[in-house]
Amino acid sequence: MPLNIDKKYDCLWFVIDTDRWREQLYELRAECDKHAHWKVAQSNPCFEVWLYFHAKAVLPELPHIEHCNNWKPLLPNIIKGGFNTDFHPVVMERAIVNAEAAYSANGHFPNPGSTQVWQLGKELWPLIAKDLETLKGSFPEPEVIG
Repeated sequence: MPLNIDKKYDCLWFVIDTDRWREQLYELRAECDKHAHWKVAQSNPCFEVWLYFHAKAVLPELPHIEHCNNWKPLLPNIIKGGFNTDFHPVVMERAIVNAEAAYSANGHFPNPGSTQVWQLGKELWPLIAKDLETLKGSFPEPEVIG
């Protein structure tokens, strides 16, 4: 069944990480290139890179930054209690700014420690900013360690 996408307003986003999908990334990007409103937000090596930027602006000094197993235990060491799904969407603008400033890529592919999820966040921000602003102060901001 073909997707019914309103070309004026709608986009289809594929949010993907690098560690599990290396083989399929070229195929996915080639297919997205055929459709003006299909986009990829890739996080390298894993989605935790995006979550990290909710708290920090500078890349961590991680041995083998390209390995997802090094990112997963990092978040609870950066954000006391780990990523908080109640609070952290409220600071999505911070994550967008931090991730965009730290972004580097090789062609379409983000370098290790980079994420393209900020691009999706930037597109969503005008639609959700007002609601998220009203939530600020409703949740205690988790302590950032280090």
